[in-house]
Amino acid sequence: MQKKSEETKKTENLKYPRNILNLLYVVFFACIVFFILAFFNVGGFKDKMQSKKDKESYATLNVFYIQSNSLEDQIVTFIASKIIQNGSNQIPNMASYNDSLLILDGVVNNIARDNQAIVVKDDSLFSFENTKNITGFVLEKFKEEFNKRYKEQQ
Repeated sequence: MQKKSEETKKTENLKYPRNILNLLYVVFFACIVFFILAFFNVGGFKDKMQSKKDKESYATLNVFYIQSNSLEDQIVTFIASKIIQNGSNQIPNMASYNDSLLILDGVVNNIARDNQAIVVKDDSLFSFENTKNITGFVLEKFKEEFNKRYKEQQ
């Protein structure tokens, strides 16, 4: 009997290290798999960050300029012609001129917002390459907006 109990102890002692060894293999294999997956995930993250940086580096800003002196002259002429067309011999209402300045600011702001641009005057201190002259475009938009408001007032 004593021999049998010694044999069972030996087999139990042999099974115990095998279980630990198997457990170590499983943990080691799981760690390797985890690190491989983590490595590929970090690589994908770096690719995403690089593509985001590339997109940001290619972002452009449009710069438009307005010939402010000629635009103001054309606006005053346009408003004066509207007052003359009205046919009144009264003193012109300067409120329409003041409103026209607000309309002009609104038109310029809308153009800047829609085109993601900076709009500068030609007498400003800024100097940009590849600027686009939008004086005529601003004048046309101003006329449209002024005519619309002028009709609403009458």
